[in-house]
Amino acid sequence: GGVTISGGEVFCQPEFLDALLTACEKVDIKVAVETNLSFPFAVIEPFLPRLDTLMFDLKHINPDKHTAHTGISNALVLDCLEKMRSTGIRKIARTPVVPGVNDDTATIANIAGVVSGLNNLLYYELLNYNPLGHGKYQALGIDGEKTIQRRPLSEERLGELKAAAETAAPAPFAEATFGPRSRAASTDRSMLPRTCSASPAQFTSGQV
Repeated sequence: GGVTISGGEVFCQPEFLDALLTACEKVDIKVAVETNLSFPFAVIEPFLPRLDTLMFDLKHINPDKHTAHTGISNALVLDCLEKMRSTGIRKIARTPVVPGVNDDTATIANIAGVVSGLNNLLYYELLNYNPLGHGKYQALGIDGEKTIQRRPLSEERLGELKAAAETAAPAPFAEATFGPRSRAASTDRSMLPRTCSASPAQFTSGQV
């Protein structure tokens, strides 16, 4: 049991996060955080020793495509990943898979290769596209016609992407076991900045 702090983006409010962690620490409650890592590492680093698990999104490796689909560069994300590579905190890496954005095997393989070297990575998770946010576009007056045409990937296609991730990643991921999981995550333009030792690490897939 424990508390998972999500958002929005947790590190947008470091003072509130500090107060909430302090309250949890007083009663010995373990805390996990969900983040997109789009913050300077200097903001994130002081919190790492106080967290049990860090869950983060890695949406795209290509900086131009990341900017085109999220509105911001992935430079901070990749910098944070590199700087926390050897930290002891437990990590869960996730990619919300969006049709036409990052659902090709080369992109997923590249992401898997990047996250595979992280110390204490519990697993890398592919989150299938979820169209539940389509109704928000009309409510917000946003032209989401192209987005509304998108549909979740088939189980077969998700399996192909899992295989690409497994093939691309060095050991111990080459021996990873696969199992179904289901978690929530943002997608599309709603992909905007919303994020102990364990063995074996897992590649998994689920519904966003």
